[in-house]
Amino acid sequence: MGLFKNYVSQTRKPEGFLGKMMLSGMNSGHAKMADWGLSHLPAITPAAAVDLGCGGAATPASC
Repeated sequence: MGLFKNYVSQTRKPEGFLGKMMLSGMNSGHAKMADWGLSHLPAITPAAAVDLGCGGAATPASC
């Protein structure tokens, strides 16, 4: 399997060094969109937050 194909396959089940690179890229690439979406929500307490499980770990409640 080529390096590029191996890297792209990390989107499904990231593991190892390439998986860490993929997750880092996804987190930084989706940060602006997540910030924009969260800016449209009213301020809530952590107890009232719902974890929607979109995969990012950089925003509150893992979404």
